[in-house]
Amino acid sequence: MKKMLFFILLGNSTLLFSQETNKRLTLSVAPAFPLGKWAEKEQPIESAGYASSGQSFHLRYTNDFSANWGWFAMLKGQRNQLNADKLSDYHNNNPFPVGGLVVGPGPGPGPLPPAEVDIENWSFKKKNWMTATAMGGFYRIIPAGKRSVFLPELGLGLIYAKLPDFLGTAQDGNRRASLTRKGKHGVGLAYSVGLNARHHLNAKYDIFSSLAYFGSSAVKFNKVSTTRFYTDGTTVAQTVRTIDHQQVFASLNLYIGVGIKL
Repeated sequence: MKKMLFFILLGNSTLLFSQETNKRLTLSVAPAFPLGKWAEKEQPIESAGYASSGQSFHLRYTNDFSANWGWFAMLKGQRNQLNADKLSDYHNNNPFPVGGLVVGPGPGPGPLPPAEVDIENWSFKKKNWMTATAMGGFYRIIPAGKRSVFLPELGLGLIYAKLPDFLGTAQDGNRRASLTRKGKHGVGLAYSVGLNARHHLNAKYDIFSSLAYFGSSAVKFNKVSTTRFYTDGTTVAQTVRTIDHQQVFASLNLYIGVGIKL
């Protein structure tokens, strides 16, 4: 009798735990709006990100391990286009630094004193910032009716980012200039603060929505080479500058997706 009672209680407790533990896989997409220095478009390319609004998607695994709390693991990819038009506007309205090594006719090979020239008609190729994030964290479960819950969450993880390469060219009469940068990759810490909502469609599927802020530490890109070229038809000069570049990533993302109960 005691053994039977033990197994009944054990079975009931297991059933109760399985009812309280809801595991889901959710796929979501979102517009991604860059913030801060990453979105700055009024400074030289070495200190501004020139990122435009883009697209993001994420795949989430969630586990409601109690009636009030859950944990999640997430993979997130994001693409934000480099704003080529704003880059062109900046260089059309600001002097272009020239100097370095004379490689053509003129005074002959040797150093050219630093100078600045006004040259217009800049055009930049469109490139993309690319980031990938792996993150985990916890969320609070707040009931909001029979079928819906709010899920405020905090997350922490790693971000892998690609610094976009680019090529800009300008021609004004017999004067020509170009600005070239080679892309690099970097890794940093990432975090998120989000307010999520989950609406149950049935026992298997639900609708997921989220307003989330994503941020990062300063991601370092080592030995980034930027080449400035200029010619006026007589003198041809080229400067190659190699520096370490840093970028802090921040964006506001509005997700909508579908979840499936596992």
